Amino acid sequence: ASVEYPTSSSGLMYASDLNGDGYLDLVVGALEVDVLLGKADGTFSPYTRYIVVGTSGFLLADMNSDGSADVAGADVYGSTLSVLLNARGSRSGSPVSLIRRS
Repeated sequence: ASVEYPTSSSGLMYASDLNGDGYLDLVVGALEVDVLLGKADGTFSPYTRYIVVGTSGFLLADMNSDGSADVAGADVYGSTLSVLLNARGSRSGSPVSLIRRS
């Protein structure tokens, strides 16, 4: 049987063990990024929303070489790359802008 999990936005979806507990977590969205942490029983916790303003899409990659997947997104104009750095399940509420073209 299928189970529905509400999120604040739709778009891309990736699965990765973000918090290091051995269970896949879901990252969903585009303009906003929602993280649903996986549980031992195969279900997911309610989402936590992270605002990445103007993001046209995102990907998961280890941006700071700490062994954890971070969320990186480019804005709709292609002028800024923003990153939500992973602190093993705890993320900054504000993205770090790494590249800004004028």
